[in-house]
Amino acid sequence: MTKRRCNYCNAEITEGRSDKKFCNAHCRSAFQYMLNISREPFYQKVKKALQVNRKIMKKYNLAGFASTRAATLTAEGFNPRFTTHSWKNSKGEEYKFIFEFGFLEFQSAGKTKYKLIMWQEYMN
Repeated sequence: MTKRRCNYCNAEITEGRSDKKFCNAHCRSAFQYMLNISREPFYQKVKKALQVNRKIMKKYNLAGFASTRAATLTAEGFNPRFTTHSWKNSKGEEYKFIFEFGFLEFQSAGKTKYKLIMWQEYMN
């Protein structure tokens, strides 16, 4: 009888079905994760950028409305090119959103800044 090996860690599989491919659930999950990353690198890059952007927006917008320098956010890894949707207010200003956190770029005293807001029900 041939020895069966785990497709992820190469450990010997001693128990279970004859067609078992992984030694445990962790190896099966890690193998699937590795496959997904290698199959869709662009998707993974965008997903990661959105996660980073949301985390930073959440950190700087605790009250639901704030203003901060763009350089402060970009220093932490914020990339304004990665957004999920946009919304125009009655003044015609277009806010870009990362899920529930939005921002509007503006200039003040020669510095680029962002107005930070939270998605509100009236924006639907």
